Amino acid sequence: MRFANRRGRPVRLLLVTFVLVLLCSLSYADSRYKITVPVEKEAIVTDHDTGLQWALDFVKNVNWNEAHAYCEKLDHGDADDWRLPTKYDLMGLIDEPGNFPVTEFPKMPEKVFWSDTPKEDSEKHAFYVDFYNGFIDFDYKGNRYYARCVRGEENLDLE
Repeated sequence: MRFANRRGRPVRLLLVTFVLVLLCSLSYADSRYKITVPVEKEAIVTDHDTGLQWALDFVKNVNWNEAHAYCEKLDHGDADDWRLPTKYDLMGLIDEPGNFPVTEFPKMPEKVFWSDTPKEDSEKHAFYVDFYNGFIDFDYKGNRYYARCVRGEENLDLE
């Protein structure tokens, strides 16, 4: 099959290159994360690099205590052992800070997500991860951000 531009010149090479780039990017994203739906409308994303399972759904506009309570009460995909992720769990989703997008995780908004990790010297602060730029910081637990629940063994560090 021959494709041509407006001047009638073949553009087969351009089309083949586009298809190869598209297939390579899809295979990368598919190789790390797999979405399953064990219960209707309750999708789970398995991260094959860490073994963690993430709820595809997330909540918006919650403070740290509400995020914690939401994950502890979550019954999703026939599992009830969900938790708020540690800062290391969340940082494990970052491919390369400063690059855009910072993660290939499916349906990840470029927003700030609470972690379970409190600031060591303050009971009123906890860490978050910003999925716009890949940065980690801490903030007052009363502020409102996003939260996504995880299950599996905690990542205690990135090493």
